Amino acid sequence: MKGKVSQWEVIEVNFQMPDGRFLPHPALVVSNEELFQDEEFFYAVLMTTKNFFPKYTIEIKAEMLTKASSRQGYFATHIVGMFNMDSVLKKQNTFLKPEYCDFVRSKIIRSIF
Repeated sequence: MKGKVSQWEVIEVNFQMPDGRFLPHPALVVSNEELFQDEEFFYAVLMTTKNFFPKYTIEIKAEMLTKASSRQGYFATHIVGMFNMDSVLKKQNTFLKPEYCDFVRSKIIRSIF
Protein backbone atom coordinates (compact mmCIF):
# COMPACT_ATOMS: atom_id res chain seq x y z
CA MET A 1 0.00 0.00 0.00
CA LYS A 2 1.39 3.39 -0.96
CA GLY A 3 1.06 6.47 1.18
CA LYS A 4 1.78 7.13 4.80
CA VAL A 5 0.49 6.43 8.25
CA SER A 6 -0.04 8.83 11.10
CA GLN A 7 0.54 8.44 14.80
CA TRP A 8 -2.55 7.08 16.58
CA GLU A 9 -4.08 5.79 13.33
CA VAL A 10 -5.72 2.35 13.26
CA ILE A 11 -4.51 0.14 10.42
CA GLU A 12 -4.45 -3.58 9.63
CA VAL A 13 -1.16 -5.49 9.38
CA ASN A 14 0.02 -9.08 9.68
CA PHE A 15 1.29 -9.63 13.23
CA GLN A 16 3.49 -12.61 13.98
CA MET A 17 1.83 -14.86 16.53
CA PRO A 18 3.73 -16.83 19.22
CA ASP A 19 3.46 -19.99 17.10
CA GLY A 20 5.21 -18.22 14.19
CA ARG A 21 2.14 -17.72 12.00
CA PHE A 22 1.31 -14.28 10.64
CA LEU A 23 -2.32 -13.21 11.04
CA PRO A 24 -4.03 -9.97 10.01
CA HIS A 25 -4.90 -7.79 12.99
CA PRO A 26 -5.85 -4.20 13.54
CA ALA A 27 -3.03 -2.19 15.07
CA LEU A 28 -2.56 1.29 16.49
CA VAL A 29 0.36 3.27 15.03
CA VAL A 30 2.29 4.57 18.05
CA SER A 31 5.44 6.06 16.53
CA ASN A 32 5.50 9.63 15.30
CA GLU A 33 5.41 10.92 11.73
CA GLU A 34 9.02 12.15 11.88
CA LEU A 35 10.31 8.59 12.32
CA PHE A 36 8.17 7.44 9.40
CA GLN A 37 9.41 10.27 7.16
CA ASP A 38 13.06 9.67 8.06
CA GLU A 39 13.16 5.86 8.08
CA GLU A 40 10.00 4.77 6.20
CA PHE A 41 8.95 2.43 9.00
CA PHE A 42 6.70 2.76 12.02
CA TYR A 43 5.81 0.98 15.25
CA ALA A 44 2.30 -0.26 16.00
CA VAL A 45 0.68 -1.96 18.97
CA LEU A 46 -1.54 -5.01 18.48
CA MET A 47 -5.30 -4.67 18.82
CA THR A 48 -7.08 -7.91 19.69
CA THR A 49 -10.43 -9.30 20.81
CA LYS A 50 -8.68 -11.59 23.30
CA ASN A 51 -7.64 -10.46 26.77
CA PHE A 52 -5.08 -13.17 27.59
CA PHE A 53 -2.83 -10.92 29.70
CA PRO A 54 -5.10 -8.35 31.42
CA LYS A 55 -2.23 -6.57 33.18
CA TYR A 56 -0.89 -5.60 29.73
CA THR A 57 -4.12 -4.64 28.00
CA ILE A 58 -6.36 -1.62 27.75
CA GLU A 59 -10.00 -2.21 26.96
CA ILE A 60 -10.95 -0.18 23.90
CA LYS A 61 -14.10 1.71 24.74
CA ALA A 62 -16.25 3.12 21.93
CA GLU A 63 -15.55 6.72 22.96
CA MET A 64 -11.77 6.25 22.61
CA LEU A 65 -11.80 6.00 18.81
CA THR A 66 -13.06 8.35 16.14
CA LYS A 67 -15.04 5.45 14.66
CA ALA A 68 -16.28 2.80 17.09
CA SER A 69 -15.85 -0.89 16.35
CA SER A 70 -18.73 -3.33 16.58
CA ARG A 71 -16.48 -5.82 18.42
CA GLN A 72 -15.05 -5.63 21.90
CA GLY A 73 -11.31 -5.17 21.76
CA TYR A 74 -8.10 -4.42 23.61
CA PHE A 75 -4.79 -2.72 23.00
CA ALA A 76 -2.18 -5.39 23.81
CA THR A 77 0.33 -2.85 25.10
CA HIS A 78 3.17 -5.38 25.40
CA ILE A 79 3.01 -6.45 21.73
CA VAL A 80 4.58 -3.80 19.51
CA GLY A 81 5.84 -4.50 16.01
CA MET A 82 7.89 -2.62 13.44
CA PHE A 83 6.30 -2.26 9.99
CA ASN A 84 6.66 -0.43 6.68
CA MET A 85 3.96 0.64 4.22
CA ASP A 86 4.21 -2.66 2.33
CA SER A 87 2.97 -4.30 5.56
CA VAL A 88 -0.25 -2.29 5.67
CA LEU A 89 -3.16 -4.41 4.49
CA LYS A 90 -5.83 -1.81 5.11
CA LYS A 91 -6.30 1.64 6.61
CA GLN A 92 -9.31 1.88 8.90
CA ASN A 93 -9.89 5.66 8.66
CA THR A 94 -10.03 5.59 12.47
CA PHE A 95 -7.84 7.30 15.06
CA LEU A 96 -7.36 7.24 18.81
CA LYS A 97 -8.86 10.45 20.14
CA PRO A 98 -6.28 12.95 21.47
CA GLU A 99 -7.53 12.83 25.05
CA TYR A 100 -6.56 9.11 25.28
CA CYS A 101 -3.09 9.29 23.68
CA ASP A 102 -1.12 9.99 26.88
CA PHE A 103 -2.94 7.19 28.72
CA VAL A 104 -2.18 4.62 25.99
CA ARG A 105 1.43 5.82 25.59
CA SER A 106 2.04 5.55 29.35
CA LYS A 107 0.61 2.03 29.53
CA ILE A 108 2.82 0.88 26.62
CA ILE A 109 5.90 2.31 28.34
CA ARG A 110 4.98 0.66 31.67
CA SER A 111 4.26 -2.66 29.94
CA ILE A 112 7.57 -2.82 28.10
CA PHE A 113 10.01 -0.86 30.24
